[in-house]
Amino acid sequence: MTRRMRWWVVLACVTPYAAAQAQSERPPDVEDFSMTDLLSVPVSTATKTVRAADETAVLVDVISHAQIRERGYRHLGDVLNDLPFNHEDRANWGIGEPVTQNVGFGFRFDTGQNILLLFNGQRLNAFLPGNRFGGEEYLLDTIERIEIIRGPGSALYGANAFTAVINLISRSSGRPAQARLAVGGIATSGGASLEGSLDTALGGTAYLTTAFRLATEHGQKINVDNQVFGATELRDRVFHTYDAEAKLSAGNLNAYFKASDQERRTFTGFNSISASDNRLRLSMYAYSAGADYSIPLGSSLSLLARAGWHQDNWTEVARIPLAGTGVPNRIIDGQGADTASYDAELQLTWTYFEENKAVLGLNALHDRILGARRPSELSIEPFEVVPFRIFDDNANNWLFDTNATRTSIGTFGQIDYALANTLFLSAGARFDHYAGTGLLDQTYNELNPRAGAVLKDDRVGSVKLSYGRATRVPNGFETLSSVTILGAPSNRPERVHNVQLAWQRSWFGMLNTELGAFYATISNRLQTDANVSDELRTRGFVGRFVNLGGRQFSSGANVSFTLRAGLVEVHGNATRYLVTDDGTGTALTYIPRTMANVIVSAPLWWLRFNVTANYRGDFNKPDSDPRPAVNDYVLLGALVRLLPPQIPLELRVGVRNAAGRPTYPSSSLDFPRNFPGRGVDLWGDIAFTSRF
Repeated sequence: MTRRMRWWVVLACVTPYAAAQAQSERPPDVEDFSMTDLLSVPVSTATKTVRAADETAVLVDVISHAQIRERGYRHLGDVLNDLPFNHEDRANWGIGEPVTQNVGFGFRFDTGQNILLLFNGQRLNAFLPGNRFGGEEYLLDTIERIEIIRGPGSALYGANAFTAVINLISRSSGRPAQARLAVGGIATSGGASLEGSLDTALGGTAYLTTAFRLATEHGQKINVDNQVFGATELRDRVFHTYDAEAKLSAGNLNAYFKASDQERRTFTGFNSISASDNRLRLSMYAYSAGADYSIPLGSSLSLLARAGWHQDNWTEVARIPLAGTGVPNRIIDGQGADTASYDAELQLTWTYFEENKAVLGLNALHDRILGARRPSELSIEPFEVVPFRIFDDNANNWLFDTNATRTSIGTFGQIDYALANTLFLSAGARFDHYAGTGLLDQTYNELNPRAGAVLKDDRVGSVKLSYGRATRVPNGFETLSSVTILGAPSNRPERVHNVQLAWQRSWFGMLNTELGAFYATISNRLQTDANVSDELRTRGFVGRFVNLGGRQFSSGANVSFTLRAGLVEVHGNATRYLVTDDGTGTALTYIPRTMANVIVSAPLWWLRFNVTANYRGDFNKPDSDPRPAVNDYVLLGALVRLLPPQIPLELRVGVRNAAGRPTYPSSSLDFPRNFPGRGVDLWGDIAFTSRF
C-alpha cells in the first residue's frame, strides 16, 4: 500500500465513525482570563480530570491559542524554547547528534524521547525513535491550548512521561465557524509553505476542526568538520513536509486523526560528506487515528474509553566508513523500519464528597516492527558492493530482529482530597508489566508513584510540594539498531525521581509570579557512548547506547513572572542548576546550567509586536574530553503582525535566532569542532480568514 493510499484509508475509516458520535467534558477557554484567574485555569492533563491548576500539586504550563498567535509560534519547537527548564534547538537531527540529545535530565525537554506527546490525550510517541520527530510537524492553527506537565508523569501515563507530558488540545465547539488560508516562506533558507484550517459545526450535533500544511526549504548553510571526511559546507534542506490533522466531536465521542510525511537532508554526522548527494536523506512518516467515548454511570461515576492506532516509519541514509572490510572505505548505507502501535484505555472517575475525585484505570500498549528497509550499496548476504538499492529482506537489514515486539499492561489510580478549599492533597501510582517477543523477549515491572500537596490562600497564594517517579523505556534504536550507533536488547529503562517546590501568587491583578526549587535523580541513564573499540570503528560505528552506572542528580531553582500593564504583557522565566553530578562526582557536561527567557508583547494601532530572548550559559566540560567547550549564547526573536480593521487579512513578519546560532559537540569523537545549530530565520506569511 502506498503512503497516499494509507492517508485515504485512514480518513475513510475515521470520519464516518466519528460523525455519528459526540463531545465529552473539556475545560473552558482561557484567552480572556484575568491575571488572577490565570493561576486557577482549569486543566485536564495533570490529573486526567478537569481541575483548577492551582489546586493540583503538579506544575502545569498552559499556552493559549491567543499566545500562539501573538508570539508567532510556527511549530512546537518554538513553543518549548520559551518555557522554563527547556533546552530546545534544531541541532539534533540524525547521526552524530549532539551529546545533549541524550541527556534527558531533570525537567529538560532537549529530546522528544524523554517526553510524552499527546494530541487531545492520544499518545503519539513512536516505537523506533521513541518520539514524534522534532516538533516541526505539530500544526498550531486549530489548537485551543497546549498543556505541559513539568516533571514526571508516569504515575498516570506510563513509559516516556519522563521529564514532561505535552498535550495539544484542539479548539472545541461553541466558537464561530471560520476558515483560514495562509501562504508564507522563510527568506533565509528558501522556504515556502501553504497552510489552511477549518473550524465548523456539522449540523447541530457535531463539530470539526482540521488543518493542513505543505512546506519545503532549500536550507541554511551549515559548516561541519569531522576527522573522517573533512570540512564540508552543506544545507539542512527539507525536501517536503505534508502535515494534516483533524478532530471531530459529537456528544460524548471525539475522534482524532493526525498525519505527517517528511523528507529532509540530515545535516549531521556522515551525511556531511556530500551535500549534493540526494540519496542521503532522512525520511519519515507517521499516521495516527484514535477516539475516546465517555459514558455517564450516574451522578458520581463516569467511564472513559479510549483507543488509538499509529503507524510510523523512520529511514535514514548516510555515507559511512568501513575500514578493513574488503570493500570501499565509504559506503552509502542506511536503516529504517515501519512500526505500528496500538493502545487502549479504560478510566473510571468517581466524584465523591464535595467534588473530590478518584481515578482508576487500565491501559494496554503494543508496539511492533512491521518490516525493515535498508537503502544501501552494501549487500550483507552475499557480502558485496552493489548498485544503490533498498533491501527489505531479513538477511540484509541492520535491525537485529524484525519480529521484535513490546507489550505493556498498566493499571493506575489517583485520589484527590480537598480540606476546606485550603489544603489540597493528591496521591497516585501506576504499575506496568512489560513483555516482548524476539530479542525483546524480556519481562520486567515498573512501579511509579507520585504524591503532592497544595496550600492555597487568597493572601499568600499557592504553595505546591510534589514528588514523582517516572520510567523511560529504551526505544527501538537503543535496543535493536546495529548501524552507526549500536543498540543492545540488554539496555534497561531509565528511572527519574523528582521533587518540586513552588510558590505561585498574583499581585494587584496585574502580576503573576512563581518561585521554585527542584531536586532530581536519575538511575540507569541511557547515553550515547562515543568511546567505541577500534574493531567497531572499522565497521562504521561512531557510538553505542549504554546504561550508565551510579545515581546522577541535579538541584536548582527557578523563577518566572507575567506582568500585564494595559495592553502590554511581559513574561520572563529563569532556571539555575545549583549542583549536578553525573554519578562519579563530576558535574554534568554540556548542559546549560543557566537558562533565561523573556517575552514582550504589545499592540500599536493596527500592529502587534512581540520580542523574545533566550539565554543559555554556564556550560560545563570535563578536562579529559577532547571536544571543545560550549560558549554562552543568546537567541533573539521578533514578530510584527499587521491586522487592518474590517479586512480579514493578517500579515506577519518574524525573525528567530537573530543574535546567532548555538553550537554543541557531537556524540561522535570524529567531530573536532562544535556542531552548528540553526542560524537566523527571517520568515513571513499572509493569511485570509473567513468567519461564517
